Amino acid sequence: YYSSAVLELGLTTKAWSEISVVGTAYTRYMHRAVMDGSDMIVFGGHGASLRNDVIKADLSAASFTWETIIADGAVGSPTGRESFSMVLKGRELIVFGGVDDNFLNDLWKLDLSAASPTWQQLTASNPPTARKGHTAILSGDKMVIFGGWYYNAGGILLNDVWEIDLSAQSLAWSQVSATGSLPYERQQLEATVINGDMYIFSGNSAISMQNDLHALDLSTNTWSEITPLGEAIGATGKGFWLIGITLAESAMQSMDFNWLWSGLLFCLIDCCVHLCHTTSLIKKLHLGLIFG
Repeated sequence: YYSSAVLELGLTTKAWSEISVVGTAYTRYMHRAVMDGSDMIVFGGHGASLRNDVIKADLSAASFTWETIIADGAVGSPTGRESFSMVLKGRELIVFGGVDDNFLNDLWKLDLSAASPTWQQLTASNPPTARKGHTAILSGDKMVIFGGWYYNAGGILLNDVWEIDLSAQSLAWSQVSATGSLPYERQQLEATVINGDMYIFSGNSAISMQNDLHALDLSTNTWSEITPLGEAIGATGKGFWLIGITLAESAMQSMDFNWLWSGLLFCLIDCCVHLCHTTSLIKKLHLGLIFG
């Protein structure tokens, strides 16, 4: 089923609770979310149909209310899509790729600081192969993407790395020639950046679902595989948020929840480093996450 639930995981209680939110956030999956100050910004995804709306909820408010920034189907928006990547640069929302009726490699920007935000399609030379299910991080002014899946007379999984300097006057993608212990090709994974390294976790490879952890040193473009030891996270007194996950009932019955928890804990590292320390308004950590 598709869900529009907002759930909180208290790290001290280790208990889930559903949060009441006023307003409509249509059920969806394979969407993306970022934090803009204390606002959770959600774009796109797939519910009854592919969506291209932009909605937000202020998570520092006493009660949470969904507000529409750009309505679904608005003229000038990217096509409704799923399984794309999205980062926030300053207050600019950057979206790349995904899939509608076709695999996509387009690049879009939405300035959230504008009185009436409107989408702008960006022209960039040498774009990566159109794809879905990839992941992306922001490192300085660069958007870095990894992996994904595209269709060319059969499904092809990817483990390539591409980057684009979003501050450049003329935008151009370039493929990163990475060395070291390269991860398997995969899609539907998560990534974060810590101290100049891009970490990727999990995903769906041609072999099986993965639960491995890899780091790409962005200064040397060298991959290494990491074997975590001990506790996965040391944060306390915070919370974890997600919106609209989708799991078939049969999958829920057979799911390895140790894998699920490791995915949760890894993504919490991203929140601790990049959200908690950037604003005093956020009382809890918030995350839009698709488990895959």
